[in-house]
Amino acid sequence: MPAYVIRGMGIALLVALGFFAGRLSVNPSVEGMPAPPFQPLVSMLPPLPGNASVAEVDANEADEAVSEEASPGEIPPEVLKMLSALASVMDSDQYAEAVRAWLAQDPEGAIGYLTEATKHPQEMTRWLVQMWSEIDPEKASAWLIAQSDSEHRDSAIEGLTRGIANSDPESALRWVSQIDNPLIKYRAARRAGYQQFRYPPVLAEERLVETGLPASGIEALMGNWERTWEARSRRNAQNVSSVFAAAQAAGAAFEGTSAAEVIREVSIGKTVEGGAFDGEFFGVPNLTEREVDALARWLRLNASGALAYDPGGDEN
Repeated sequence: MPAYVIRGMGIALLVALGFFAGRLSVNPSVEGMPAPPFQPLVSMLPPLPGNASVAEVDANEADEAVSEEASPGEIPPEVLKMLSALASVMDSDQYAEAVRAWLAQDPEGAIGYLTEATKHPQEMTRWLVQMWSEIDPEKASAWLIAQSDSEHRDSAIEGLTRGIANSDPESALRWVSQIDNPLIKYRAARRAGYQQFRYPPVLAEERLVETGLPASGIEALMGNWERTWEARSRRNAQNVSSVFAAAQAAGAAFEGTSAAEVIREVSIGKTVEGGAFDGEFFGVPNLTEREVDALARWLRLNASGALAYDPGGDEN
């Protein structure tokens, strides 16, 4: 079995064990987000240049390809070799890994080739631009500005907003205003806008108005985000309580004397010093100030000093 497969299986096992042991931090900005509706399958992999499918490129041909430099728009030799090696075992994640490597070297060539070859150019464009913007948002944005006449520009913009929503939600919403298709605009605003909503919600509403969405659409999104906020606040509180318990069991010490102080310590995180868990980090990073403040509704510091989740919240 290839070394990278074994390494990947090992990482997956560690992640699973770490999660159930409560030893890993949780990123609430990503958790719970709906998966993109399009994920390439092996059967959707377009033919390689020269009318050869991946399965038809044997190891010798792949090795020969690596010795040559790829022309602009062609699959780079090292990516070709990766695709060939994965032909019999490739799944969606491995396909994504190979395409990401191609995007990192020749993004315009990858987008041009894959969108032409697939039967789903709109979805493929969105997926590819999302990945590219995660790798290099500035270059992806500059490329997109030049695509004013592109048939799939709206899908490309949606992909960009998905790629930058977590790191720059305000810019993502400004890009949404450039989308012409009402359905794609609403979908992009819903996904990117919630990341802005995690900060003062008035900012999200202001940005929604700037996107050109109708008042009814803005009202629907704000209502949806309020419900999502409630559910995620509960989940964040449960995560913080679990991480606190795991951190204490591992030997981490928290100095706060009130629930609010301990909540903030856990949200920032602690690294254990000494013992079997020396060097292990426990925390719930990437919470916004608004999200940290909301945790006090669901968490209590009990008589034993433990940070406990209260499902009734402030209603009790």
